[in-house]
Amino acid sequence: IPEDRNYQGEGVRLRYFGHACILIQTKFVSILFDPVISYPLQANEVPRYTLTDLPDKIDYVVITHNHQDHLMFETLLQLRHKINHIVFPINQGGALEDPSIKLILKHTGFTSLIELKEMDTLPL
Repeated sequence: IPEDRNYQGEGVRLRYFGHACILIQTKFVSILFDPVISYPLQANEVPRYTLTDLPDKIDYVVITHNHQDHLMFETLLQLRHKINHIVFPINQGGALEDPSIKLILKHTGFTSLIELKEMDTLPL
């Protein structure tokens, strides 16, 4: 229900958007993991969450790793106006086989980038 996208309930709500994409919401924070989100389908197809089901504000987008099924720029660019921070793992910094997530995000207009090393934590 699109009207229910800005969760204000008690506790934690999880919504599975497909593959590795999960939205975790509380009344205080929203965290979207690996944003690869479906397009709306015809009414007779299997119902699924789409971009219209996302909250007005996404506090954190978490990219788990640099594969196209976890980091899709088509989706990120559509959500850029909603995203406060993007969290992602540190990588080799620009090698051809492992391009720098940080540089790519920076050059596509994202400003609040949080790069984490192994065993780093991010207090919320």
